[in-house]
Amino acid sequence: MRKLLVLISMLLVVGTLSAQRVTVQREDIGDSIRITRIIPKWTPQHDLRFSIGTPSEVVEYYLFDYPWSSSQFDKQMEISDSYAGNRWFLGAYSLSYTYQPKRWFQFGGTVAVAATTQSRFDNITNTKVETYNQYAVSIMPTMRFYYMNRELVQLYSAVSLGVLITHSNTAPYGDITLLGCSVGRSLFGFAEIGTGVGGYSRIGIGYRFDAKKRSKK
Repeated sequence: MRKLLVLISMLLVVGTLSAQRVTVQREDIGDSIRITRIIPKWTPQHDLRFSIGTPSEVVEYYLFDYPWSSSQFDKQMEISDSYAGNRWFLGAYSLSYTYQPKRWFQFGGTVAVAATTQSRFDNITNTKVETYNQYAVSIMPTMRFYYMNRELVQLYSAVSLGVLITHSNTAPYGDITLLGCSVGRSLFGFAEIGTGVGGYSRIGIGYRFDAKKRSKK
């Protein structure tokens, strides 16, 4: 927890200093030059994102660690002349909404789902007898910190802390985006490297829009 607080503090400081879009204005005044740095006024925005990720430690620990969770099912397999096939990863999917009051900071929520599937087959005919699917669902508040926020390209990190729900238990869990890059204006694509239920690496699509239109003077 202490390391997490240090990480968040560092992101806050770095984000404040580097995410500002500064315009430099040069003005000649007689024999001297005046240079003015202007930070444009920020308009709060909404941000919707959907991503697809690769397997992560959540899938490996909760969904790949054992072939079948039910002892009753294991007993049925022993007396029914069937065998279990390989377990397959169905994907890790995340849907998030965040509100961005500052150029360098967003907060909101994320829902992430990872899933695997496995079937058992008849020993004689090799036909499928039953399919068993497992899911891990996570609901997490999310904070996103921008290192660079330009009109077309943004660099950021994110931290999510919440709860992970599986077929057998519920536990506190989190998701971290170590480095993310988004490209686009209102409609944008993004790629991330991280860890958690969202996957070790993710790609996705998103849409951002102003919280309110600037009034015309």
